Amino acid sequence: NNSRSVWGWVGKGTSFGPRLESAPPNPAPPLDALTFVVSRSHTGGAKNISKVLGASDVVEAGGSGFKVLNVLDGKAQVYLHATAIKKWDFCAPDALLRAFGGVLNDWRGGRYTYYAEDSPLVR
Repeated sequence: NNSRSVWGWVGKGTSFGPRLESAPPNPAPPLDALTFVVSRSHTGGAKNISKVLGASDVVEAGGSGFKVLNVLDGKAQVYLHATAIKKWDFCAPDALLRAFGGVLNDWRGGRYTYYAEDSPLVR
């Protein structure tokens, strides 16, 4: 059974399964062994961009949350999205990743914000 609940509260705690625990440590692989996870349904140029950035493997998956879990599980080191997306599609996975010490950046390296006056669309 692969069912589990994963939760995180920045600065308070995280759970990566049935018990209160941290995400398993994922030592950084060599740069020539990076796996990228990209959208299965909105791939855009993500596969080609991944290869240009040095991906040794590119995995397609559905759902931003599932792609972030692939990173937390160590199955991928990079989640790359290359088409327009609404912030509500990735705000919860972003919060989870932050709670575990990760970062979801925009193309310029900035962190996403979720203020009411911000555009909900990311291009």
